[in-house]
Amino acid sequence: MAIRDVARVLNLNLPDAIKLSKLVPEKPNITLKQAYEEVKELKDARNSNNKLISETLKFAEELEGSVRHTGMHACGVIISKDDLINHIPICTSKDTDLFVTQYEGSIVESVGMLKMDFLGLKTLSIVKDAIDNINYQKE
Repeated sequence: MAIRDVARVLNLNLPDAIKLSKLVPEKPNITLKQAYEEVKELKDARNSNNKLISETLKFAEELEGSVRHTGMHACGVIISKDDLINHIPICTSKDTDLFVTQYEGSIVESVGMLKMDFLGLKTLSIVKDAIDNINYQKE
């Protein structure tokens, strides 16, 4: 995808972009660096005199593995002992006034935040049981 994204920005024609991207072997987690070792035609393209093709591959190599888009968990909640802004970067969601973190879920936990997923039935059952127990204690 990095090749296609860079090709689009650099205005490399679509047939060349498709040809380059198809030269990369379809193996899980393969990098462009590994692909150059396996596919001579791809390595030759990177070192070619065609500046647009070689730049496309060089920039794609730099961008490879970068986050392409962001997303928001349907029912994820992050809990902290005080304001989240003191611990993690936050912004407002583009479609609502909700605050969202700019960290990925696994990173949020590694900096000490509690991440809860209230979408799962098991979690909802536990919350329901907790509420029932609180109401039972009040009686």
